[in-house]
Amino acid sequence: MRLKSLTHLEVEALENELADLEKKIKYYEDILGSTRRQYGVIKDELQEIKKRMAIGRASTIMGVEEAQDMASVPTAEEAIAYRDGVLVLDTSGAIKLISQKSYSTGIKNAAGFNKKNVPVQAVPVNNKGTLFAFTDQGNFIRVDINDLPDKKWSDKGGVVNQINREGKPGEKFVKVIFFPSTPVGKFIFFTKGGLVKMSDINDYISTNAYAPALNLVEKDELINVELVQEDKEILEVTAQGQCLVYTLDQIPLHGRRAQGVNGVKLNDGDYVVFGGQIEEEGEVLVLTAAGHVKRIISSTLDVSNRYLKGVKITDVGDSIISWIGFVKMPYDLAVVLPDESVSVVNTEDIPIDTRTTKGKKLFKSGIDTVISLEQNEN
Repeated sequence: MRLKSLTHLEVEALENELADLEKKIKYYEDILGSTRRQYGVIKDELQEIKKRMAIGRASTIMGVEEAQDMASVPTAEEAIAYRDGVLVLDTSGAIKLISQKSYSTGIKNAAGFNKKNVPVQAVPVNNKGTLFAFTDQGNFIRVDINDLPDKKWSDKGGVVNQINREGKPGEKFVKVIFFPSTPVGKFIFFTKGGLVKMSDINDYISTNAYAPALNLVEKDELINVELVQEDKEILEVTAQGQCLVYTLDQIPLHGRRAQGVNGVKLNDGDYVVFGGQIEEEGEVLVLTAAGHVKRIISSTLDVSNRYLKGVKITDVGDSIISWIGFVKMPYDLAVVLPDESVSVVNTEDIPIDTRTTKGKKLFKSGIDTVISLEQNEN
């Protein structure tokens, strides 16, 4: 066939394809321009699906009596009534279980808080999950929610030796962590003396109800426990205003009875007031006992190596750091003043500043205790 004839056939094919496309375009535009035609298309497609997928009912519809006869006898585990609430840890180191309604009502009256039992952590819990409670003396308890009595907002909570008889006199709870399903992951521990330890959660599942969580040196205290989140970094802040940021991979994995490794390097007389995980997107809240407050953009804190003194996070002057927090979304703080009155401030009202300044003098009389009013998961 000659080249001229081949070219003529190709042109004819393209013209036919263009004509088909123009017909389809007109058809689709007609559908889009008419609600009636849209319903018609839907009806036709549903009828086609019904025709192609037509099969007989696979299930059997039973009457009430038949269903009751076939119902299986519940297991002992299923027979336990579902129970939930909010587990509140307060400044006295005690915990109590209250209803969500009671918590929601009580937390609104921050001005009426009693200094001795201001809530420092509130975690939604239920009796189908696993609850770990950690103490200042480095021990932990696996708490059975079914063993906790229902309390009111104004009721006192139970300290360690009231929750478990093996607890020591004066021992206080410092953190609770709840798993709604099977506990997985890693714990990271921070102590007042500057030690940090990472351990697999499996090491804490098969132990007794009350056991050591880590091996504390004499006069040291456990101040915080968190679930490891691999995308975050470690921040430690000392009472004298030093801070150190370093990566999680600098902390080796240790067994439950291990002591851990050094985190921030402390000056004589200094101690850690905050140890926790932070991320680049957000701000670090800094409040001093003298009443100065500020927010620092976390990405401005340079990542360094573990066991260094770090840099100043604020100019404390003759004061000390009272509280450190982290914020991504605004929330309220309850600030307990030296006269035991309570002032509520939103994190948005705290100005953003650099780490070398004192910040804004928001509380002239100073600060005694600071509590986040944000209910948290763990």
